[in-house]
Amino acid sequence: MECLAKDEDYSAILGIWSSVFNGVSIISNRETIFHHNGQSRVAWYDIICTLRGDENTVLEFHDLGIRLRYTSGTVVAHSGRLLYHGISVAENECVCYTYWMRDYT
Repeated sequence: MECLAKDEDYSAILGIWSSVFNGVSIISNRETIFHHNGQSRVAWYDIICTLRGDENTVLEFHDLGIRLRYTSGTVVAHSGRLLYHGISVAENECVCYTYWMRDYT
């Protein structure tokens, strides 16, 4: 945030935008292998959402045995550290936005 504030293209927006998330990832057209988010805390939530995609794309929480259809407009909040999760490959163009928090203390 400090580095962005030094750039005049971003400095104005940083004064009005606040977020509890200290990271954003944009994933395009790829499978996400099963993983835990090890730098987070169990009680903190990650938010993932998708744009476009297709009916066959699946978000899976392996340890829970839950498979969710991951179609356009899907938004899911979950504990990325606690839940082992992954997203299958999409047959069509797909963009996934992931908002997350990391513990740097």
